[in-house]
Amino acid sequence: MLIFKKVNSKVLSINNYLQKYLESNQFEKNLKEALNNKNYGVSNSLLYDLSISTYDANYYKRVLSEVFKAIQEKPSKWRRIYKGLRLCEYVMKNGCEYFISDVKDKEELIKKLTHFTHLEDLKDKGVGIREISNNILTLLRDNKYLKNERMEAAKYANICTNIESKPIEKKGFFSSRKKKTKNKGKKILENNKRNYMDTRSTRNPQEKSIFDQIEEERNMLNQYASNNYDMNDIKEIRQRKKAQKCICTVFKIFTLFFSITLWFEIFI
Repeated sequence: MLIFKKVNSKVLSINNYLQKYLESNQFEKNLKEALNNKNYGVSNSLLYDLSISTYDANYYKRVLSEVFKAIQEKPSKWRRIYKGLRLCEYVMKNGCEYFISDVKDKEELIKKLTHFTHLEDLKDKGVGIREISNNILTLLRDNKYLKNERMEAAKYANICTNIESKPIEKKGFFSSRKKKTKNKGKKILENNKRNYMDTRSTRNPQEKSIFDQIEEERNMLNQYASNNYDMNDIKEIRQRKKAQKCICTVFKIFTLFFSITLWFEIFI
């Protein structure tokens, strides 16, 4: 019995390690996608996932460092600067409040970007950067405006959940199929959100004490609905879940084989 307990404890520890490894890889992919220099935008769902991750101390440091690396890029990489400022603004409205205090320490960098200009094909590409940097400065300097923006983000989330919960009656065969696909997408996103929250609750007690002051706001933001997800995001989530299941099955087979070999070595 003691040997069996030891084997189970080792298996559980390896499973936890694999889950953390998969989550960290997904987080790094999301950061790269949100702060790349390519000519396409970033979805609100991805920005929201990154803003939630700032409530974890380890992910908080990574988001903060990568945001300021993007802001300090060369003018030729103006897309990366714009995406870094957009993520910064999104986290200030939806993420951890400690992020705001760290952005205040580097307010001079954002001041410089209010006069940013870069010509490409005889067009000024710094208009969006100037607008977002000015908005970030107003959020830093006006506490009332910042509180209102954070409360409006939470209210908007609640309104979206109420709209999605109302049933829409449509006749015909194709309408029922659409409802089924929507319900499947919602279930997948809710399960992913629960898994993420469970992993966040299993962190060390020292990390929990860092963010105890903003527990009420975090609970409010956790009510955010999955309405910002598009069908492409739902397909990506399904593919990720399939990949995770394949990895878990392979790992279970490996652990069974390992435990059987241990039993043979002990008793034979």
